[in-house]
Amino acid sequence: MKTFCGFIIAVHLKSREILLLGPHPEKRGTAELLVTNGLMLFPVRATAEKIARQLAETYGGAAARVTVGAAEICIAKSLAECEPFRKLDNLFAVMIGGGEHGPIERIFFGPRVSASGAFDGRQEARCNGLMPFGSLDEAEYAAGEICRQCACAATIARVVFNWF
Repeated sequence: MKTFCGFIIAVHLKSREILLLGPHPEKRGTAELLVTNGLMLFPVRATAEKIARQLAETYGGAAARVTVGAAEICIAKSLAECEPFRKLDNLFAVMIGGGEHGPIERIFFGPRVSASGAFDGRQEARCNGLMPFGSLDEAEYAAGEICRQCACAATIARVVFNWF
């Protein structure tokens, strides 16, 4: 398991999509999508808040709001390492792709909920309001389907947000 702690920026777009941002690994004072920056979080809250203000001005009318919060991400190295998550909440399936000619991407998935409220597969967390799976079994099933359907690696992560 690997754990990341720090601060994160969420850009809530009017399209209901939520973009999660951490620091850019090479360009100081800028942000990059969490899925491509190696899951890096801002180590200092004030830095995240300063960049969030700049992003709010940049996104203008496309963003409904920009928020900052604390985040703790604990990600298993493989599906075989997920049992410690058994009694925990806030679980996401994580698709791991890319890397050959670009950055490794870690795309988080939560449940897709039908109109009746029933579990209906998976959906990227940025599009489902960052809603996690209700159990490790659901997250493992989604990760297994990601592996099968996308021919790529997948794992499970526990993500806890504390929005300011």
